[in-house]
Amino acid sequence: KDLVERVSQFFSTMDKLIRGMQLYEGTGPLVERLLGDTFNRLEKLVVEQEVTAKITPVGAMFMEQPMSEKSSAPKYLFQLYCDGVREVSFIEGITEDEIIRFAQILNTDHKDSMSDMVTALWKEEFKGIRYYAVDSLGAQVDVEVDSSLVSKKNDQLTSVDAGEEM
Repeated sequence: KDLVERVSQFFSTMDKLIRGMQLYEGTGPLVERLLGDTFNRLEKLVVEQEVTAKITPVGAMFMEQPMSEKSSAPKYLFQLYCDGVREVSFIEGITEDEIIRFAQILNTDHKDSMSDMVTALWKEEFKGIRYYAVDSLGAQVDVEVDSSLVSKKNDQLTSVDAGEEM
């Protein structure tokens, strides 16, 4: 129960950091203090164990408990869910730099850009943050491509190309 409360406090602190970044354009003493608070809370948590939160349409969940007040889940978590992220894990060794880069991704409006949050997360190559995502059709996205599936896909494409004309 204590762990759930501390993880909830971390998510609350992370939300304050992101709101501070929105208000102060990502810089300034307040953002630095909020980053320090967020990092300190998380660093204490991940020393004990990896922290994995499920991302749902209504916000983050940890051990089946919501991490934000009912009806007050931040919209960036909903966008994270819409972009296909289903879990986010924070691992021992995470750095302040990774937290601020993660917060910047959550703080960015990806609707106007060519990439979504999953692509932005992938580009960052985080060491202390892992995520599980599904593609737009609901299949698991895996870094290691199953070669047999690729060959079956290529066979299907070849058979479509060799089909009869109507």
